[in-house]
Amino acid sequence: MEIIKNKGELELVFIRLDPGEKVLEKIEEVLIENNIQSGVIVSGVGGLSICYIHGMVAGYPPDLLKRKKKYYKIRGPIELSSMQGVIAAQKPHLHITVSNGEEYLIGHMEKNCTVFSFAEIVILKTDKNNLKRKVKYPEKIEQLTLLK
Repeated sequence: MEIIKNKGELELVFIRLDPGEKVLEKIEEVLIENNIQSGVIVSGVGGLSICYIHGMVAGYPPDLLKRKKKYYKIRGPIELSSMQGVIAAQKPHLHITVSNGEEYLIGHMEKNCTVFSFAEIVILKTDKNNLKRKVKYPEKIEQLTLLK
């Protein structure tokens, strides 16, 4: 376990995305254009027309060495009920909850999720922390740590 405490000031960045825009791609643009290195996605809601997510499959009992990603696609209109995640070294790791009324998906957001009506995202910028992800263990798990 590692505990990383915030240093310095915090800044909130509010993003509104419009119909047809790609959510993850636009967030990545905002991070680069605003030089946001570290932070937290504290909120994300809106409507999507199509969404791609992945989850993990590792059997039972779960075996990290045998884990693999399983990909899902859901078509809209879709309610983006929640989005949260951590930004480290300008790379967002986002999890979302979405539903089209018949299907409900929860998992890791992939590229090409497209805005149907709007999306509102809030980033808490914490750049003084200088976070990164480091591959650890034989299972090759990317884990959050402080860049030293």
